[in-house]
Amino acid sequence: MGQALAIADAGADVVISGRDLERLESTAVDIRKLGREAAIVQTDMGEP
Repeated sequence: MGQALAIADAGADVVISGRDLERLESTAVDIRKLGREAAIVQTDMGEP
């Protein structure tokens, strides 16, 4: 999730995805603290 934080720190709003909802929510909180928008999509990219 470090890349998402770096992108948000550079001034972009971001969409983050992954399997671990708790980690996604935590990262979204950090992004919003930077004054950016963060959307969460919980998904498993390994499952077709």
